[in-house]
Amino acid sequence: FLFEVPAWKTDTPTMTARDTLTGQIDVIANFEMSELQREGDILVYLPPNYSISDSAHFPVMYMLDGQNVFNRKTAYSDEWQIDESMEKLIANKAVKDTIIVAIPNGPKRWHEYNPWPYLDQKGELQQGKGHDTLNFIKNNLKPFIDGKFRTKKDRKNTGLAGSSLGGLMALYAALEHSDTFGFVGAFSPSLGVVNAHNEGVLAAALKQHQTIETRVYVDMGKLEYDGYQEFDELIFHLRDKGLDSEQLMVVKDDIGRHCELDWSKRFPDAMKWLLPNS
Repeated sequence: FLFEVPAWKTDTPTMTARDTLTGQIDVIANFEMSELQREGDILVYLPPNYSISDSAHFPVMYMLDGQNVFNRKTAYSDEWQIDESMEKLIANKAVKDTIIVAIPNGPKRWHEYNPWPYLDQKGELQQGKGHDTLNFIKNNLKPFIDGKFRTKKDRKNTGLAGSSLGGLMALYAALEHSDTFGFVGAFSPSLGVVNAHNEGVLAAALKQHQTIETRVYVDMGKLEYDGYQEFDELIFHLRDKGLDSEQLMVVKDDIGRHCELDWSKRFPDAMKWLLPNS
């Protein structure tokens, strides 16, 4: 057998990924994130009908790890192709015309996307800055977006989505910030993050809540945790808080992996449930 290896991990890339932005996307360059002591480019996808009507207002979904949402050129590995997906979904009248706001993570992603105290890879207890990340979105970014674009500002029309640690943050928003976020999309939420008692931080947080008022989409690939045991435990806790079939959508992907390519494949069905055009 003859195997050809196009490149090794240590090789220097010889080509730059091409720009893949599709549709109308506004770039808000170097947006100040004072809560996180940094800045970043915020990308805002506007649905096709945004420029047609001067009076229509639109729901908004904020997405974490924004570098990976629209553009292959800025993505860590693969991109979600959210812009291409939304263009097709809206053209087919499958979802509501929706504004998507992509928020980039910083170099300290583990801190920014951990809302509860957690043990790091060295076994040392860390206090994450996830609460600062959500406060930035709620108190800084959302008012800016609502002031600059024609948005529907109420919680019913405001959502948050993310994957991996971003999925953990989406569920944190459902628990602690339901006053702002009426729906969340948690793609492959990180279930291996534990606290000082070696208990999953999400499971521990769920035990402290009586009910959940936010609509929740959550999924997992079977290959991510070598089965669904941890995921089934999460779903048990979510349903135990009163989420019924109208408030909770659960998706198991038997060939799903922990990567943007697989999340992008599940995104259209997630949006059809979160923001159906009905």
